[in-house]
Amino acid sequence: MEYRFVPVDNELNAMVEFDKTFPFILSRDNLKEYENGFVNWHKQTTIEISFVIEGAVDVYVLSEKMTVKEGNGFFIMPGNLHSVTPSSCAKSAIYFTFIFEPEVLYGKKGNYFDCEYYTPFVQSGIPFFTFSSEQEWTDDIFEMAKKIEKIYYNPSAELKLKMQRTLQDIWIIFYHHILVPENHNKIQKIQRKYSI
Repeated sequence: MEYRFVPVDNELNAMVEFDKTFPFILSRDNLKEYENGFVNWHKQTTIEISFVIEGAVDVYVLSEKMTVKEGNGFFIMPGNLHSVTPSSCAKSAIYFTFIFEPEVLYGKKGNYFDCEYYTPFVQSGIPFFTFSSEQEWTDDIFEMAKKIEKIYYNPSAELKLKMQRTLQDIWIIFYHHILVPENHNKIQKIQRKYSI
């Protein structure tokens, strides 16, 4: 069996190949399939939104560690060094991840949607967020994630339109429930900077 790993350069930047016209990948990961049993340290320019579907994982982002159990998820902001290992509290560690360049969300860099709804959060310095199926507001996120997975594996002519729209809907929910409330003061300062 050939083990999986994330290819990286000498600065630990992930070297992932995307379709340049639509930079999105859905990755289904079983940590037993990875070299040494974990996802090696790496960082990337992409957004990673992950959903644990079996067992639990320990996610290391910079010097932080979080355990994410089945039915919960996490997302890692671009540019943050991270690794994923099986958690000792579970027998398995399986999850799937949406990996995509932020332009899939907002279109052209520097436009209104980038400056208003994306860049301020990246510049806030918060490296990751977690979300739980026990939080009522996440119901739609998990449903939409299943929808994207179904669309991804059953291609159609409108595949990319549907995926972009669904990712934007997920981002809107994060915007209301994670990004704005927890970082309100930081975000306001950054938004004032952008309103000059």
